[in-house]
Amino acid sequence: MNTLYNTFNVYGSFSGMPTKQQDIFTGIVRAPLVDGDGTRFGINMIFMLLKTFKKFNPEELSNWLNVKRALRELPLISVPHARKLINKCESVATAWGSHDFILTDVTEDDFCFDLGID
Repeated sequence: MNTLYNTFNVYGSFSGMPTKQQDIFTGIVRAPLVDGDGTRFGINMIFMLLKTFKKFNPEELSNWLNVKRALRELPLISVPHARKLINKCESVATAWGSHDFILTDVTEDDFCFDLGID
């Protein structure tokens, strides 16, 4: 379950985040995973995943990303790499919870900016 789904949809974009949250988010995303293989993740990719998926499933995530990558003729993402992306998203969620950045009183009605409605 993605506990940050509502919070990240309120931000709208990475630049819409308060500066303190941007700094912490960037630090977490750039920090290596504990498996030590040196995999690097894009800040915008992790933000987009947290904003898009309510629940994470490695197979569904891999398929979803590969549709876009195939159109751009980029190398496809494997299920093990999708698991690493999910681990990184979980790291962000853990840090967000420890800093009390999770917005708990947000409903999907607060996402009207995505539709261009004020």
